[in-house]
Amino acid sequence: METKNTKLVYLVTYLVLLLGWPASLKAQTLNTDAELHRLVHDAIASSQSVGIEQNNAQAAENNRKKAYQTYLPTISFTGSFTHLNDDITFPSNLETLLMGTQQLLVKEQLGMGFNDPLPPSVPLQEVDPIQEQDIWKATLGADMVLFSGLKVPYLAKAAEHQRKAHEALSVKEQTAIIRQTVEAYKSLALLQKSAEVLDNSERRLNEQRRYVDKAVNQGMATELETARINLAAQQLEEKRIELNAQRELVIALLQQLTGHPEEELKQLSPVLTQWETGGEMLDASHRPEMEALKEAQRATEFKKKSMYSAYLPQVKLYGRKELYEDDLSLLDPEWMVGVGLKWELFDGLKRSRDLQNAKIEVENSKLKKDLIGEQLQLNLTKAYLDLDKANQKIRVAEQQMHTAQRAYTISQKQYEVGLISQKDYLEAENDLQQAELSHSKALFTQNMAVIDYLIAGGKLSEAMHINQEIQ
Repeated sequence: METKNTKLVYLVTYLVLLLGWPASLKAQTLNTDAELHRLVHDAIASSQSVGIEQNNAQAAENNRKKAYQTYLPTISFTGSFTHLNDDITFPSNLETLLMGTQQLLVKEQLGMGFNDPLPPSVPLQEVDPIQEQDIWKATLGADMVLFSGLKVPYLAKAAEHQRKAHEALSVKEQTAIIRQTVEAYKSLALLQKSAEVLDNSERRLNEQRRYVDKAVNQGMATELETARINLAAQQLEEKRIELNAQRELVIALLQQLTGHPEEELKQLSPVLTQWETGGEMLDASHRPEMEALKEAQRATEFKKKSMYSAYLPQVKLYGRKELYEDDLSLLDPEWMVGVGLKWELFDGLKRSRDLQNAKIEVENSKLKKDLIGEQLQLNLTKAYLDLDKANQKIRVAEQQMHTAQRAYTISQKQYEVGLISQKDYLEAENDLQQAELSHSKALFTQNMAVIDYLIAGGKLSEAMHINQEIQ
């Protein structure tokens, strides 16, 4: 069910992507190195959240099989001992009739007359009770459902769609793990690049220190200029300490995500490069969250259909076999088979309420899917705009870096001939340092913007060639 807001969101998203999209389209792919790909693969394999959703999918599959197993026969054994207050016997008049009939049969066999008395020496058999006082029973029973009122196939379908929903949620968790791993890996690259920038800045300061020391020895500079150089070097050392602490934290995060040893992670050599995003126009409907919501909605629809089965009869086949026959009554069979039908005609309106709740659940699942769909479409638009902004910032950062490099070169020459002060020179050096750091950060931001855009379009795993199949 699409609302007017949903259609408006789709239209705005389509126009934004259409107007801003490159003319040449190729398949979405990211040029990631084998090092990052291995880290991502191992992070997914060791992820608890992915494992939970995979287990939930397996549980739903078990429920689907369990539903169909309703048609399998159930075999049971029942044993019991019962003690009655007395034997169950025939009524006294019927028992008298049976004894009289027995006497007539005996007289006939002995050739005696009808009215002749039976000799006392001739024994008569006592009439057995219908059921003796102590009863031992051992029964083997079997039951088999023949018709469930269509409840079984509908519940099996509901479980199947629940399994697919959990599989989609597993892909969603994989996507989150991929993003965390890429962010940590690229953070490590940013820190290494920042360390290189600080090394370059230190090298320039050392050159300046040699120049100032020589000038001080010749009486052409003061100790103040030396102090300024030392202060700048100390500020670099402070930044380097901060970078080292951040690097240790990132390595600890990668170790937690992938399970790789710390020494191995310290040998990583990530690089920062701008990622190209030429590819087909993305759509938020491809996100695993939307797939999970669609499957959850289908599951609720089949659950609702299963509620109607309560209005239909249920048919089953049953059989019993008495394994211990000595204590059976005169009326108990040794074995039996039969077909039974149960049709609940009125249950106090419980079925009606259950069906109403099922309809509400279906409607809520539709509303939730539409609501999340609108939010994801807006998220896709934002992700695209953020990516476009990140690409523009890289171009600006490159221009700033070239400008700062040129300004530093000029200031160095002018300072050496005394046209500018040392303070102006140090400001130019600091500007170059900040421009180089800003360029590295712009590359990192662009890389993560690409990741977020692919996530928003549901294509991250495909772009990174990550197998999404549930193992």
